[in-house]
Amino acid sequence: MFPEVILQDGSIVTEQNRIYTSGGATSYWNLLLHLVEKYTDRQTAILVSKYFAIDIDRSSQSAFAMFTAQKNHNDEEVKKAQDYIEKILRSG
Repeated sequence: MFPEVILQDGSIVTEQNRIYTSGGATSYWNLLLHLVEKYTDRQTAILVSKYFAIDIDRSSQSAFAMFTAQKNHNDEEVKKAQDYIEKILRSG
């Protein structure tokens, strides 16, 4: 529907031509910090981030990504590797 839109997969905040977006249900906090920094200064944004306990320098949603491997195959060694990756990612 919007062929001129360029998606930025995994980004927290995107900005183009005075249009701002944020990804994820609570990423609007990062968008708010972005706007505070843009229209005031870095120190104010840091103060706000500390007040609300928000990670100000998070630029990606990769910390929240979930690995779901396609396991509909017969390669047992690959399945073991997939299980290992899932275990490591779950344990953080």
